Amino acid sequence: MVRVMSIYHFASQTIQQLTIDELSASCLIPPDYIVLARNSDHVIEIRKLNCDYSGNNEEVSGSNTSIKSFSSVDDVQQLFYSRFGNFLISVESRISNYEKAEIKYVRIYVNWDTIVPSNQPQPLRARIASKITPMKKSLEMIEIPLSCNPSVVAFCESTGNIIVGHKNILQLFFFKYCTNETTKLQYVDFFEASFQIELDFQPSKVLFNENIICCCNKQYLHIFKIIDRNESNTSTLSESNVCTSTEIPQTKDAVNINLEYNVDFQAISNKKELNGHIFKVDIKSTQEEVLGFDESEMKPMIVNELGVNIKYTVNLPESAIVYPRNMLQLKLQSMKISGVMRENVDIFKSIHMRPLYVRPKVTETNTEFAMHSKFHNHFYGCAFLVTTQQDGYLYQINTNIRHDDMSKCFLNTYPFTSAVIDVYFNFNVLHALCENGIESYTHRIGQKLFSDLSGKFNLPEIDAIYKNLSNTISLVNLRPFMNVHFMIPSDKNLVLLANDSPSSPNEQSDEEAINWTIYNLNYPSIDTIYQDFKEFADKSLRRYPSYFMNLLEEIHLMLRTHAMLAEIEPEEENSELGSEMKLKWHDCENLMEEASLALADCFVMNECEHKHSLVFYEMANLNIIGIFQRFIDQNGMAYSPIGLIEALKESFHNLTQTHDSQKFDEIFASTINFPNEENEMRNLRFGEALIELFKRFAPKEVARLSLESIVFREYMDEKIYEFLTNYNDKANGEILCIILHLLKKDEILAANSLLDQIKRYDLYQLLIRHWNILFEFSTNAVATTNRKISKSIISFSDFTELLFLTNASIERCELLTDVLLHHIYDTKMIKFNGNMKLFMEYLASQLGHDSYLSGQNILKMLLEKYLWRYYETRTQDAEISLLSITSSGNTTTLSASSASEDIQKHKHERKHSFLSWNDDELQNGTSSNHKHALKILIRVYLSQLKMLSFKQEKRTGQDIRINKAQLFKVINEMSTALFLNQKPVTKFDKIAQLLIQNAGSNPILFLDERYRYLDWLPPFESILQLLSNTDAYENQYEYSKMDKDLLLTLIKLQALLCSGEVSSDIAKEILNYLESNRDSIIGHDSLKICIVPLKQAIDIILENNPQCILEYARCHFKFDNDWSDLIKLLQKQANEFEVCEANMGQILFYQRLIKETLEYLAATKPLDTVLKIFPDEKHLINNEVFETIESKLNNDFEDYVKICVDRERSDKIKSMISQTGLQLYEAISK
Repeated sequence: MVRVMSIYHFASQTIQQLTIDELSASCLIPPDYIVLARNSDHVIEIRKLNCDYSGNNEEVSGSNTSIKSFSSVDDVQQLFYSRFGNFLISVESRISNYEKAEIKYVRIYVNWDTIVPSNQPQPLRARIASKITPMKKSLEMIEIPLSCNPSVVAFCESTGNIIVGHKNILQLFFFKYCTNETTKLQYVDFFEASFQIELDFQPSKVLFNENIICCCNKQYLHIFKIIDRNESNTSTLSESNVCTSTEIPQTKDAVNINLEYNVDFQAISNKKELNGHIFKVDIKSTQEEVLGFDESEMKPMIVNELGVNIKYTVNLPESAIVYPRNMLQLKLQSMKISGVMRENVDIFKSIHMRPLYVRPKVTETNTEFAMHSKFHNHFYGCAFLVTTQQDGYLYQINTNIRHDDMSKCFLNTYPFTSAVIDVYFNFNVLHALCENGIESYTHRIGQKLFSDLSGKFNLPEIDAIYKNLSNTISLVNLRPFMNVHFMIPSDKNLVLLANDSPSSPNEQSDEEAINWTIYNLNYPSIDTIYQDFKEFADKSLRRYPSYFMNLLEEIHLMLRTHAMLAEIEPEEENSELGSEMKLKWHDCENLMEEASLALADCFVMNECEHKHSLVFYEMANLNIIGIFQRFIDQNGMAYSPIGLIEALKESFHNLTQTHDSQKFDEIFASTINFPNEENEMRNLRFGEALIELFKRFAPKEVARLSLESIVFREYMDEKIYEFLTNYNDKANGEILCIILHLLKKDEILAANSLLDQIKRYDLYQLLIRHWNILFEFSTNAVATTNRKISKSIISFSDFTELLFLTNASIERCELLTDVLLHHIYDTKMIKFNGNMKLFMEYLASQLGHDSYLSGQNILKMLLEKYLWRYYETRTQDAEISLLSITSSGNTTTLSASSASEDIQKHKHERKHSFLSWNDDELQNGTSSNHKHALKILIRVYLSQLKMLSFKQEKRTGQDIRINKAQLFKVINEMSTALFLNQKPVTKFDKIAQLLIQNAGSNPILFLDERYRYLDWLPPFESILQLLSNTDAYENQYEYSKMDKDLLLTLIKLQALLCSGEVSSDIAKEILNYLESNRDSIIGHDSLKICIVPLKQAIDIILENNPQCILEYARCHFKFDNDWSDLIKLLQKQANEFEVCEANMGQILFYQRLIKETLEYLAATKPLDTVLKIFPDEKHLINNEVFETIESKLNNDFEDYVKICVDRERSDKIKSMISQTGLQLYEAISK
């Protein structure tokens, strides 16, 4: 859709008339000269624009002092002018005398500015590029050495490089400044590149800038770039259909798949080709088809079927290799005419390319590459306009574009009113020369530009601020011109050459001898464009309000684009040489402020879109005081100031992020002219006026703003408290604000009492929304060598320390950890490492106080929940077991729906990284966040285990008798802190089963990985003996009063050590701690066994707790030799005892261990494995020892071999019976 409005007008127009018989080519030397080539006498004229050469002006026509001319070598067919290097490029031709064939040349004319206007012929020196060195500065012709007739020529405005094309081969010639060593004369020269570019089609037109090349013929348009090795190494692009071979072109990233195996559909879909065959994978559903015109079916189709091949003319080192990268490929679609699909119905007719240089540096790419200009760091990309016979299509290419983003390059379609001849666009508007004249349109270059740059340079998102800017383009000027043959554009003016001679020579008169007319149209300034748009918008305000907003946004975007993009101009403004260029940035700051204020004033009064006003106020450099005062001055209190309130709230959020106390003081010390209820103006301080505004129009916003903005809360605390205490029907937010005030007055008991009035769920929702009240921000001036810088200091707030970290209830501790985990894991607004540093600093400051233990418990809860979320999510995402340590830990969302909605409402907070330091250890961690969390959690467990063990030792003299029923009660108390939805037990005994059956709200991490044999080690072996007893009340034993926290901490630590997640450096740290605190930690051996090597663990078990050796072996033994070594160790232990009555029990114990081990092996291992494991000896223990003890056990290995044989025989019989029964069943069923 095109909207037609007469807004854009050329600043001025001058007309000249010329008498030239055979005008073959022309170009502009901006801004004042036009170059004309005549084939009748092989003359190239350089004429000054705005002069009348027709003879009407005697002063000018008599002297011809404004005309410079020199002779061309042959007939000129094309002319170009390059400001970089200040030279003219001509394509010339002549007919060969021998072959009667046309021969073409590419010639460069330099030093044309040295020509003196006169009627005498100017001397012309000729040389071949890169072959001859000139001795003095004079008019020169440099011939480019070519082996074939050139079909296309292009040059780069930023580097002066030239591309010459022959059929489908492009030759590149690099521009270079050289110096004559003898005369020290500086001159220009051209050197052929060491490579050629081979295309898949013959282009009819080529354009390029920097290293981006655009080639076009009637059916295809191909845009690609050439990169060197440095850029290739850092590039993340994955484009297809490019190659670097020196022979037949191949596809570098093509999809080649062996069809005998599974086919990766996703890879094929992304490339849209398989084994060299292109096909369409985006197939429309027939049910979605609609009748009528579909614009998407008419515009060129993005394809992936064109290749680029780099061919080297000389051998080069690997460091000099260049690579092509595909950026965009277009192909005109076939059209259905009378039910028949026809190709080549339409053609690509003209194309224009404009480089985009932006203010910020967008890349740090090496500028030594010959195709890069000295401005390459500012090179964002290019915009392209390609036309068919009557339609235009605008595309914008970012230099970092990916192959998958090709569809996002398209901006607009332009349906011209008549057949198009040529096109051009600048930063403001697009001009098209059509058969009926010049058409001028708006474009969307800035919209795409700011959309791409918003994330990288923290600019406002384009879609978020221009709510009324539709995709509709505007035809802003239609100016009729007839018989125009040439359109020659520049950055300052647009020149048209029209031939008005009659078709029949007999009809010519004396006046008609002037057969060429030059129209010189000067572009309006950006100030004029803005005023015209603004005036037109003001006229349409009442009749079409939507048009008004659309036009304001249109011109605002145009101004931003104009200020962001640079033009290439000569270093010296009045110099005609133009050899040294610079980027010129446009200064339109005043216009930007005016346009931004106009938009902001409209948005702030809009009930639906008032939130967007602050962005434009900030663009106009208006602070919070200026916004408030401007609204009051313009509107008073006649309108509802809801938009103003939202803008002020958002501004306070932004102020909070600056942490600039001096700026805060200035703001709250300022005064505002604010009307009272009788609408009488009075002078109030900013904070008082703000409270007064909220009282009248939004009383509930006082508490919200107080919770959301620490700046507002700190400076207006007393006023806020005074207002809220008098406010009836207080909600939870108001109560929370009062609590913060009471804490500031050290009224902790009153604050605690009020906090208990808020239900847990409501408090959780409040803290999810207003998590910033948990922390305190301050700044500290740090002196450096050059200047002082402000360093942000973050700590826990008084609210967190006094009400949560100091002797808080379990419920509050759980609440705090849930809030922190939500923002660490779900919203990513709190950095994990930063939060850990806060806890470390707090615990260090509270060492020796009761609050240390409370803070340590909260840290432990947070780490447990964090790791549980991490491993649970990792398992779900990768569909692997909890033991896997190779999958990634993608986060999931775990939050209340209402909290998520509130987070979405406060997206502005997400832009600011919270709790981030420059501490390398914390930012990088040992390897990742979860490993860092694991290390800290283990340290907390060890610390608490030592402290609880010390307390347990004090109770050793207070032994009591405990029965099985009482033990179940203790287990139930322990399980109140254990997991909901715990995994089924696979390796556990009764203790773990009881813990899971009595699950609570928080799981024990890796509880299902804790090994069974740990229940047979202290301090759990006594509990296990009682649980194994069938009589719950009659059998009692001496047992120290149990500390459930000690047992629970020990179980958690054992589970972590059994998980396989503990790295070697953490294991070494644990071993060192256990060795230095051997006598101070209960369960010391059980922890050590989990992390020491296998043989060392076996020695510890046999020395202290041999009863669990079989369980340990079942969990850890992987090789047959391990079992053989264990049997030998048990035999050695049994045989070492002296045969006496005192040792009989020990000998029988080890004999029973050997028997149980052998029975386990015979029952679980194959016969051949059992024979390998069993020793060569015949007896379990020394036969002499066996004869002296009264043992009912067998002492021969053969008996256990027989058990294994019988088991295998039984298994075979069972298998045979099962198989025979199945066959019988199938036979009967038939």
